[in-house]
Formats: sequence, structure tokens, C-alpha cells
Amino acid sequence: MDGFYYDSIVHNDGRVEPLKVRSLVGLIPLFAVLVLEPEIVERFKGFRKRMEWFLENSELVGRNIASINGK
Repeated sequence: MDGFYYDSIVHNDGRVEPLKVRSLVGLIPLFAVLVLEPEIVERFKGFRKRMEWFLENSELVGRNIASINGK
């Protein structure tokens, strides 16, 4: 394989058949490494407002999402 994430079919007899189809699903592991630089976020006021609401109101923050404030 080439390091890209692929789906697979698991047959009743236990055989696993990889499906070499590239889709957005293969990019999902990269979501975890996305860094939003403050100067970029500042350019998108509506996005920043929604992001700040999410950071203040989501139970995921602190467990799965690093704070933009470094806390």
C-alpha cells in the first residue's frame, strides 16, 4: 500500500479485500493536525465568532481540542 487510508470489504470467511478508491475519507486523519493560525482566523470574522462560541459551549473542548489560547 502507499500509506493512504482505504476502505475494505471483510468477507464472511474472514478475508479482507482493500478497496483502492481514493476519496475524502482517506484525508480524515489529517483533520487532527490542522492548525488555525491566529492571523488567518482574524481574516474570517464570522468563522471566528462561531469558533469562539463552539470553544465556549462544547464539552469536547479540553478533552479533544486544543485551545486557541494555549490553555
